[in-house]
Amino acid sequence: MLLIYVITYFKFETLLYKSILLPNKDIVSSFLQCLCYRGNPQDFSQTSIQAMLLSGNIQLNTAMEILSLSTDIKNLSVISESEDFHNNVAPVLQIIDALPLKVLSLQIGTNTTLSLISDITFFAKLTHLEIEEDGMLYNLDLQYFPSLTHLSIWGIMDYKESMTVSLVKQILSYPPLQALIMLTITRTLQHFLIATCSMTIGLSW
Repeated sequence: MLLIYVITYFKFETLLYKSILLPNKDIVSSFLQCLCYRGNPQDFSQTSIQAMLLSGNIQLNTAMEILSLSTDIKNLSVISESEDFHNNVAPVLQIIDALPLKVLSLQIGTNTTLSLISDITFFAKLTHLEIEEDGMLYNLDLQYFPSLTHLSIWGIMDYKESMTVSLVKQILSYPPLQALIMLTITRTLQHFLIATCSMTIGLSW
């Protein structure tokens, strides 16, 4: 009976921790305490946690600690309200780079630049990417995303209309991409997308 209990408990716990939602720093603190009670938190989190949401007022150092422990995450969402993320995105990207990511939602209030991601490799592994604004892509070549099939953009930044349309043209002509979701777009861009789009697309305005 004891053996059956141990096996059942292990399977249940593994399933329970497969996807973790951490919407604020209080829940994050409780989660870290639970891991520490185990005695071997890194071994467990490395093999059990495959999807994670970090959001709200979570602090940069705490997020980095969690991501350093959970090295088998394939689906990650980082939605931070903390200024620490905005001003120190480089170390976060370095830690994320060590993960076997396939799906990433990155909404941390900053744009990526070539210098910022010069040593980053995880973009090449992503199949699904969600970003808060199209400004993140203005400084990047889509060739950095050779496996990307699904792209979601939450908002259109206040760039010139011609720049935005030019960027969308590049996105739509990118061979691997199968689906594009844009949550907020201008009327001109709306007409352009409807007239020219040849892939699955979701629009909201």
